[in-house]
Amino acid sequence: MSGISLDLVQTVALGPFNPHIVEPHWLRRQRLCTEDEFQRTQFLPGDDPQEEAFLLGQREWQVDYTRLSVATRQPKRGVPDDPGASVAAVIGHLPHTPVRVVGHNFHFSCSLEDWGPRPLPQLIPAPVVTPSALALELHRTQWAGSYRGKDTWIEVTIDAAQREGVVVLLFNHDRSTNPEDHTTAVAAAGKFRDDLNVTARMLSLLFGVEWLP
Repeated sequence: MSGISLDLVQTVALGPFNPHIVEPHWLRRQRLCTEDEFQRTQFLPGDDPQEEAFLLGQREWQVDYTRLSVATRQPKRGVPDDPGASVAAVIGHLPHTPVRVVGHNFHFSCSLEDWGPRPLPQLIPAPVVTPSALALELHRTQWAGSYRGKDTWIEVTIDAAQREGVVVLLFNHDRSTNPEDHTTAVAAAGKFRDDLNVTARMLSLLFGVEWLP
C-alpha cells in the first residue's frame, strides 16, 4: 500500500517534570540539542501558563508538571525520527524525577481511496436495517482495540471519516516504569524502534497494510 503515511511520532513520559527546568537554555547547557537547533528555537502558543511548548529543530517539546512530550511530524518518506532518545536523555539528567509511564505513539493516515477494498474493523455484523433504509448517511466509523504485550499495553484506534475521505490509524504503546528507579524509564524511552517495528507488523496482521519507511 503506497498511500499510507506516518504523519507523527511521539514519546511521552508521565511524571512531575518542571517546565522551568526543561527548557531550551537548559537543554543547550546539558548538550541535549545542537547550537543550530537552539538558535532556531520557536516557542509555541498554548492556553496553559504552566506548560512550556517549543520547537527545537524538527522536535516539538511540551513540558508541564504532569508529563514530558517530544514529537516529530514526519515527512512522507524516510527513516522516522526517534523522539524517545530526547526523552531518555532528559530522564537520565533528572534521576530524581519519578516517572510512572513511558509511551511511544505513531499516527498514520491515508485516503479512503488508497485504503481500497480492505475491510474496516467492526464490532458487530451488518445490521438488518441498513442506514440507507433509514435515509441515514454514514459520516464516520471508529474502532479501538487494546492488546497486552510482554511488557506493554498497545492501544490501536482506527477512524474512517467518509465525508473527508480519510482513514487515521493511531498506535499507542505504554510501559509502566518504577518511579523509584529512573533507569526503567530510560530503558522504556529507548524502546521506540522496537515499538515501531511491532506497529508495522500489526498494520500488516490487522489491516493487511504493508508499511515501509
